[in-house]
Amino acid sequence: MTSYHLLHLAHTRLPTALLDLKHVSPASIFRFILSDSLLSTTGICKNTNSYTEEKRDATGIKGRGWSSLRVRNLKIGLRIVIYMRIFSALALEDYWKYDGLHPTHPITTYMSLNRFPQIKRYLHIAAFDIPKTTEPGKRLWHRKVDPMLNQLPSASHALPLPSFNISIDEAMIQYAGHFQDSYKMSSKPIELGFKFYCQAYHGYIWDFHPTSNQAGPDPVPVIQNITATGEIVMFIASKLPKRRTWQIYLENCYTSLPLLAVLKERLGIEACGTASPNSENFPKELAISKTSVGQLPYHYRSSMSIRDVGVLLWFDNRPVTIMTTMYCLIGEKSEISRKLKRPGRKSTNANRELAKCEENHKKEHQILVAINHYNLHMGGVDIAHEY
Repeated sequence: MTSYHLLHLAHTRLPTALLDLKHVSPASIFRFILSDSLLSTTGICKNTNSYTEEKRDATGIKGRGWSSLRVRNLKIGLRIVIYMRIFSALALEDYWKYDGLHPTHPITTYMSLNRFPQIKRYLHIAAFDIPKTTEPGKRLWHRKVDPMLNQLPSASHALPLPSFNISIDEAMIQYAGHFQDSYKMSSKPIELGFKFYCQAYHGYIWDFHPTSNQAGPDPVPVIQNITATGEIVMFIASKLPKRRTWQIYLENCYTSLPLLAVLKERLGIEACGTASPNSENFPKELAISKTSVGQLPYHYRSSMSIRDVGVLLWFDNRPVTIMTTMYCLIGEKSEISRKLKRPGRKSTNANRELAKCEENHKKEHQILVAINHYNLHMGGVDIAHEY
C-alpha cells in the first residue's frame, strides 16, 4: 500500500463530504472537485469529441487521425498539465526527450507527444454550439468554461463550512495572453489575468462572482441606493447558509453606510470595513483635512452612529476610517491590549512617538477591537492569492 492510500492523520477532522471518501488523498479531493460527471462522456469528453469532429470536417484537416477522447486520457492529460506547472521545461518537446541531456519525466510515458497537443488543441469544457450572448444582448464571455465555474462553487459549498468571519475582496486568476476581458492590477500578487469577486476565509475560496474588463460583472439583482460593488457584495453574501450568524469584512471600494445597513436589515449579517471619507453618506464631522493630520495625537479616535452603523476615525500611522455594525466603538469592551511596532521614521507621528518608544522595537498599546479583528480577518482572499 502506497502513502497515497494511507488515511490522513486528521481524517476525523475533515468535512463530512470528505469523510465519505474511502481514501483521503490529493487525487481523491481532486476527483471530488472535478467530478466524473463533469469529465465523463456526457461532459468534457463529449463536448471535445463533438467539437473535434465539427472542426475537422469543416476545415478538411488531414494528417494525424483523431481517436475519441475518453475519461482516462483526459485525466492523464490534466495530470501532465499539473506536472508541467511544477517542473518547468524550455519547450514542450523536452518532456518527451530521453537523450540523456534532458531530465527524464516518467509521467510522459502514459501519453505520446502527438496525443497531448491534440487534446490541448481541441479541448472544450462546454458545448461548442452554445449562444454567445444573452437575450438582452449581453456577451457571455466565460461561456466556454461555465460547466466548471458552476461545479467549483458546488464543491466548495460541500466541503468545509466557513467560520463566521468572512472576507470579500478581488482575486485574480493568472492569464498572460491577450484577451479583452482580462485585467491588469499591479497591486495584486497576480498582476495579469481574470478578475473575480471572491468570498473567502483564511485562504479558502467559498464562492466567487466573475467580472469582465469590457463587459463588466455578471448581472446581479439591483438594490436601490446601493452601489454596483455593494450589489455584488449583497449577492455573494446571500449565498451563505442561513443557519448561523456571519461577520463580513470589506475594503473601502465596497464599504458604504447604506450597504452595511441593508446587510444587517435584510440578511442579518454584520459587517466591518474601511471606508473612504469621500464616499457618499460619509459624515463630514469625521472627514479631516490634510492640514490637520499632523495635529492629531497618535491613536486618536472619534466615532458616531448613523442608522445603527458605527463610523470611526482612527489615527495610526495615517488616518483610518471604518464603518461597522458588529463592534462597540466606545467603552471598556471596545479596546484590547496589543504589542505594536513603533511608527516608521517617515510616519506622520515619527517625531512624537519614536521618542516614547526609545530603543524598543515594539510597545504595548490599547487599540480598538474593531481594528484588531479587521487586520486579522480581512486577508482571507489575499492568502489564497499566495498559492
